[in-house]
Amino acid sequence: MAITYRETWELKRRIEGLTIEGEDFTLIDLNAPICTAVHFINCIFDRTHFGDARLYGCDFTNCQFKRVDLTQATIGAHGGVFTSCIFDTCNFRKGYFYRPEFVECRFQQCKLNQIDFKASSFAHCQFIGKLKDVTFHGKYDSDLTVGAKPNRMHNVDFSEAILQEVDFRDCQLDTCTLPDNTKLYDT
Repeated sequence: MAITYRETWELKRRIEGLTIEGEDFTLIDLNAPICTAVHFINCIFDRTHFGDARLYGCDFTNCQFKRVDLTQATIGAHGGVFTSCIFDTCNFRKGYFYRPEFVECRFQQCKLNQIDFKASSFAHCQFIGKLKDVTFHGKYDSDLTVGAKPNRMHNVDFSEAILQEVDFRDCQLDTCTLPDNTKLYDT
């Protein structure tokens, strides 16, 4: 089923240093936006095209993402915190995660294929559904992730996840809840 967008933004529209609160971005093609130091609060993204977006130092608080296309999006370059966000049936394939922090977020039935969470950190999050060819790092160093916090994987719930080819590199998993009969490879 094709999506008919109600609005399409200009290609690579730049938004910088704003607080956007309570906005509904349902059925909008954001057309590869470049967002720098933007704080989204209580926003709704439903069937929004956020593909190839650049999210530099952006914060999202209490936002809902439903069936959002985030393919090839750059998330968390120069930091950024997602707090109390819900990602429902979102497409993250081939996304670039540099150093975002996820706190009290839920990922349910999302397309998490071929994802390297690099210097991302997770606390009090839940994953529901399939994760395939995904890598979590306890620590990740590169020129693009300078200043990243260690990923403590604190209280992350995978109990309703299907883990296929998931790699936890240098991760502390003692506070994580894992699916029954899952074999972990902590390298």
